[in-house]
Amino acid sequence: MHKQQRRFISALASTRFYGHGAYYSMVRYTTSRRSNGLSKRVSKKNLESIKVVDNESAHQMLSWMVETGSRTEFYRIQNLLLLLSKEEQDAHIDSLTDEPLIVKFRVAQAYLHRLPDGGDANIGAFDYAGCVLFADMAHQVGYLSKQEAAYYERLSAQKSQEHYQNWQEYITSVTAGVHFSQLNEEHLQRLISYQEHYLVRSLVSKTSPLRKVDWNTEIS
Repeated sequence: MHKQQRRFISALASTRFYGHGAYYSMVRYTTSRRSNGLSKRVSKKNLESIKVVDNESAHQMLSWMVETGSRTEFYRIQNLLLLLSKEEQDAHIDSLTDEPLIVKFRVAQAYLHRLPDGGDANIGAFDYAGCVLFADMAHQVGYLSKQEAAYYERLSAQKSQEHYQNWQEYITSVTAGVHFSQLNEEHLQRLISYQEHYLVRSLVSKTSPLRKVDWNTEIS
C-alpha cells in the first residue's frame, strides 16, 4: 500500500471520532508517528466495547460492518417512514417507548432525502469508517495480522468510493450514523452541539486531513 493510499485510508477512519475533542483526535490519528496515535490499552478497551477480544471475534465484527452494518437497520426504518406522511411519522415515533429506538427513528426521519440512496449507502460510511478504524486497532493489539487488517481497510475504502462522491457526502453519512447509534435523546442533543463545530472544521480547516487527501485516490 503506497503512501497516498495509506493517507486516504487513515483519513477515512479518522472521521469516526466524535464528541468533545473529536477534531483533535482526527488530526492526531492521521499525523501521529506512533501507529495510530492511540495506546494499545485504549485500542483494546475500544475493541472490548464492541465485543472484539480475539482473532475470531475481530473477523466476525469487521465482516458484519463491511457486509451488513448499522446501515441495514437505518435503511429499513427509512423505508417504513417513506410510506407515511409527516404527521403519521411523528405519531408513530411518539407511540414508541424504547428510547434507543426512538432516537433511531428520529435520526432516520431527520436524514430523509439527505443521504445517498441505497442499502449500502445511507449511513454506510459510518460502518466503513468503523471497519477501517477497528481493523487498525485489532492489528495494533495483535488480534489481526497486517494482511488481515489491510483486507478490511481496502474493502471499506473501495465501498466508500463506490457509494459517495466526495468527502462532504462521506462525512455527512458518518455523522448520521453516529447520531443513529446514540442510546438516548440527551446524548443525541449533546452530541449534535459538538458535531456542528467538528463538521465545519473537518471540511474547511487548513489543518484538516480531509483537505489534504484526494477523495479519488486509487485503491487497488
